Amino acid sequence: MTARKPTVKIGEKYGNLTIIEELNKRNNSGSRIYLVKCDCGNLCEKATDKLRRKRDPNVYCSKKCPLIRRDGKHLITHGKTKSQEYRLYYLSKQRSKQKNIPFNIDVDDIFIPEFCPILNIKLQKNHIGWSPDAPTLDRIVPEKGYVKGNIKVISGKANVMKNNATIDELKTFTKNIFQYLQE
Repeated sequence: MTARKPTVKIGEKYGNLTIIEELNKRNNSGSRIYLVKCDCGNLCEKATDKLRRKRDPNVYCSKKCPLIRRDGKHLITHGKTKSQEYRLYYLSKQRSKQKNIPFNIDVDDIFIPEFCPILNIKLQKNHIGWSPDAPTLDRIVPEKGYVKGNIKVISGKANVMKNNATIDELKTFTKNIFQYLQE
């Protein structure tokens, strides 16, 4: 009896996994086990019976792979999945769908400065949820949407203050706030 030839080849891609090498082990069902590298960067072991068809994009390193969206669709790898920039990108993309406003930015278009350019307060990176000093993505001209050249990262407090105010309303606010505070 001759041994069966391996069904996968080193370097082949199966969804998001690339075969690195065959390990000298088998799983309980007798399938060969391979060292694979996921597009997210993780290395793991996979048996041939766990690898689906080559063209199936839904083959990942684990159920917690950062490339998996909650809706099950494949994400494009950009290396920033767990970053604050990606969080701002993802939330703005969801908001643009809900409000039906234009969206054409990438994660790389988002830069988080150390200080808010409007209030000059230190931005707290990696803050989850809203807070006055958390970075937020501002649409400079709200009607234009989340498009290249129309976004800036400012503090949550500055974004709430600006919200949908016009330039004239902001000028009136700054003029009147001093009188209001002195009363």
